Amino acid sequence: MIPPRITIQNIIYQDTVLSLKDLGKNLKITSISNIEEFSLEKCLKTILEANPNVTFNTVQYSRQDKKVYFYTNNEISTKEWEDRNVLTYNKLSSAQLILEEVKKILVAEKNHDSDCISIYDIAKLMKEIHYK
Repeated sequence: MIPPRITIQNIIYQDTVLSLKDLGKNLKITSISNIEEFSLEKCLKTILEANPNVTFNTVQYSRQDKKVYFYTNNEISTKEWEDRNVLTYNKLSSAQLILEEVKKILVAEKNHDSDCISIYDIAKLMKEIHYK
């Protein structure tokens, strides 16, 4: 759900280049690449929530280029989207802190994000390559 302070005038789902003169004046254009169709909703929600006081004149998604274009009245921040999978861990200086962090990871909800891969999967692949 989009917060009430956010204004979006047009949402366009097409691969053709838009004519800027038809979209308005003094627009700031920002794009995000490598957006799969299944990630589009999450991307839009993240960007819209991170930029609550910006008017989004037009949002365009190009399926062919896997790219989202934002035509806005002000510059927008995409940092929240870029940093969405970055986790920061504190320095673990004792065995107790390490055990607590491992426990937190084990009881955490399973990550179903298709953009992520586990260390276990990488280890299995490395073992398989080494075996071959």
